[in-house]
Amino acid sequence: MSLSMTTRRRFLTTTLATTGAALFPWRPAAAAAKVRIGWIKNQLHHTTFAYMAKIAEKHGFAVDLVDFARYPDIMLALQNKQIDYGGMGYANLPGIVEQNLANVRAIAGNMLGAIGMVIRTGVKVETWKDYEGKKIATASNSIVEHHIRVNAAEHGYDINKVEIIKMVPGPAALIALRKGEIDGISAWEPWVAQAVVQKIGYVPKMRLYDNSVGPINGILGASREFVEKNRDVTVQVLKALVEANAYLTKNPAEHARLALTNMSIELPVAQKAIENFKYDEKIYMESTRGYAKVMHQYGLTKVDTSPRIDETVEWSFLEKATGKPRAELGLREKARML
Repeated sequence: MSLSMTTRRRFLTTTLATTGAALFPWRPAAAAAKVRIGWIKNQLHHTTFAYMAKIAEKHGFAVDLVDFARYPDIMLALQNKQIDYGGMGYANLPGIVEQNLANVRAIAGNMLGAIGMVIRTGVKVETWKDYEGKKIATASNSIVEHHIRVNAAEHGYDINKVEIIKMVPGPAALIALRKGEIDGISAWEPWVAQAVVQKIGYVPKMRLYDNSVGPINGILGASREFVEKNRDVTVQVLKALVEANAYLTKNPAEHARLALTNMSIELPVAQKAIENFKYDEKIYMESTRGYAKVMHQYGLTKVDTSPRIDETVEWSFLEKATGKPRAELGLREKARML
């Protein structure tokens, strides 16, 4: 029995479509979304972004890592839509309010700790009062300088008797410490670990963040415009962040190895520095509000940003990525190190 014209056309159309799919398997699938993540490659705790780039494909996106020198530079790049996400600091959140940076939002935590005070070997610092008369190097208007001032106010030493030397933590600061030109460095990792491993300094028993601010440090910032237009991608980015944090935490040897592909430090230094922080995707708002308040009290911001600091956080992506409500993601918590 012959096929009718209509049936024949349907048969040919179906056959050609099926045969075409078999004969031409090279047809490209939809391209994965590419996201730009700002990071500081010589910051040990930004290794999580390098690992995210490795696992991004299975989460449906690709990563272009864009290197910066400082957190404020990443914050401004987000505001200007030059990147989509970026590793910043809790210290940037009051600035978002004060500078009215409407396109910058925190969408997840990154880590706690990774900061400390290192004192030159042979110099005695056993109490908070012992800081008086010392020369301490630190980065200007950074969280590590803020801790010096907060500790002075909360632990009773005279900040006017501490000579604060404006110096970015790094090789030059370590040389100055070794030569005795300074007595200590308030710094982030890996410079604290490097001083200890090289036996030119030690960490006092009073931790730098033993105060009302606590160990808050890194967050993941985002371009508000980008995430609102790319909600599904942003959820996948945060799922990758959570996976990267968990993997690196459980695999410190791999963490150190991956960090050394981007940093010019020795393995023992990386291993020591890793002990001084922990990845944590929660956003600790009690600590953040307290930090914003003391920044104003000690003259570090012109206005008290604490009443508006919650405006700097967008919770919905982290809630969806983790399946947890914001009440379990740091909304009413203060950060603590074990």
